[in-house]
Amino acid sequence: MIHKFSNKNNIWIDLVNPSLNDLSFLKKEIFIDDKVINVILRKAKRNVVYSFENYVYFIFALPKWDEIKQESVKEEISILVSKDTIVTIRNSRNVIPINELIEECGKQEVLDEFLGGSIYEAFYYLFGKLIDFCERQLAHVEDKIVHIEEIVFKYSKKSVLQKLVTVKRDVLDFNRIFLLLTLKFNSFCFFVKNLWPEESMFYLEEIKSMNNGVLHNIKHSIDLLDYLEEISESLMEESNLRLNRIFTILSFITWPTLLILSMREAGIWEHLSSVQIVLIAFVPAIIIYIVLKIKKLI
Repeated sequence: MIHKFSNKNNIWIDLVNPSLNDLSFLKKEIFIDDKVINVILRKAKRNVVYSFENYVYFIFALPKWDEIKQESVKEEISILVSKDTIVTIRNSRNVIPINELIEECGKQEVLDEFLGGSIYEAFYYLFGKLIDFCERQLAHVEDKIVHIEEIVFKYSKKSVLQKLVTVKRDVLDFNRIFLLLTLKFNSFCFFVKNLWPEESMFYLEEIKSMNNGVLHNIKHSIDLLDYLEEISESLMEESNLRLNRIFTILSFITWPTLLILSMREAGIWEHLSSVQIVLIAFVPAIIIYIVLKIKKLI
């Protein structure tokens, strides 16, 4: 499937699961190298950057939250840029930010804003949409962190820790995917400066700032999860210490009673009445309890 948008300055072509015929059309438009065509046809799951005299091509992955798997997964996209054309290539029809931009380009004012300036301004507009999508994907993480903050002091510490570990795994997966995207974008910037004029660097630096903003938000989420994990572990440790203390005190209080009752069962003090045995058995425990209470040890 091919979507093509253009105005007097620039062209945007979007290819979905392209065939050899689709790529032949692209070869006529931009004269792309057979090496790149082979990479596209193989649907390579690698992060690569290819630089040629008249265009730069790179493959990267967007982090996407999968509701079914309940984890962050990769959404692979390829972008090819020349001096007046941007080509996006994807294997899935469900790349949300690209689909949203295609729909928005049905309005002339959006198309003019997108493609009406320089090619690097158009790239900035497109990549900004992709970064905005990544920011939106972090929303589910933020919601879960807020939920954990609310329950960390209320529910079983073990269940809270399990939730924390799950959310932390999601954030780390997201971080790994986005870091790779950032590295590939930096490589792209290195090569594209030979294709675009010096003033394009301003827009590329702006995109780098947006990338850094996402990375900062990810780091903030990781730091907050680490903090909540420390709190939960401390509360769990405190709870375990409290239980151990209770069992220790109970053992200390009840051992005289248990000892005397055991002696009674063994035939010692048979001459004593039941009332006397009860008094001998429980009075020491009561005295020990009162002393501990006075000393504020229980």
